[in-house]
Amino acid sequence: MMPQKYIYYTLSRHPDPEGLVMANLMHNPKAFVADIVGDEGQEIYIEWKARQAALIFQLEQELSQNDNWRKMVAMADNGLPYIISEYIAGRISPETVIIVDAFANRLDDWSKLDHPLMKNVQLRLRKYRPFVRFDKTRAKLVIEKLARAK
Repeated sequence: MMPQKYIYYTLSRHPDPEGLVMANLMHNPKAFVADIVGDEGQEIYIEWKARQAALIFQLEQELSQNDNWRKMVAMADNGLPYIISEYIAGRISPETVIIVDAFANRLDDWSKLDHPLMKNVQLRLRKYRPFVRFDKTRAKLVIEKLARAK
């Protein structure tokens, strides 16, 4: 077990401590600081950083692989919005949900749904939303391109 002083020193010396913490908390909301600064935390951060660098590409890939992407903000049979069901199943990243919501503007409305999973998922995505930075013009072009293709 590392001493706390060393753990926080290691975190403070990281080139992107905010990103490191954000990536690990999105992966595991109950992560401890010692886990975050460890090797596993660094691997999670590297994967997160790669996703952040390719958000628009990831958006296009995830939406084009999904046959029902037009129904993303519609309700699925399980009582959840289709995009949230896909996110919970791990087929869509939280960044894609947030980018789609930037245009659909439905995430805040979905918190009113009476579904046991929705409150936690919606709160987690809403808290993560300010940290997802993307080019809205490019994202809109991708969504329009997919709309014309199908």
